Amino acid sequence: PYPLSLHDALPIYIASRTPSKVHAAIASLTTAYPSLEGRLQFLRLDLASLKGTKNAAEEFLGRETRLDGLVANAGVMALPYELTEVS
Repeated sequence: PYPLSLHDALPIYIASRTPSKVHAAIASLTTAYPSLEGRLQFLRLDLASLKGTKNAAEEFLGRETRLDGLVANAGVMALPYELTEVS
């Protein structure tokens, strides 16, 4: 199969709470697929924080006018009970 990311879509955002992991993934992907150079962008997103989620949405909307696709792959299990930030 032909990866969707190799089409002319610009840009491709990788959202995460850990910048170092995203930057490592971007380096690996651009090595494997040189045509992705400059097209992969980091977006800080911490789904455990409503404030962080809102900040990520605002940052995205400040950069882009539309979102053509979304692949969500995140999850956590068995975390201790705590209240999240609301504002």
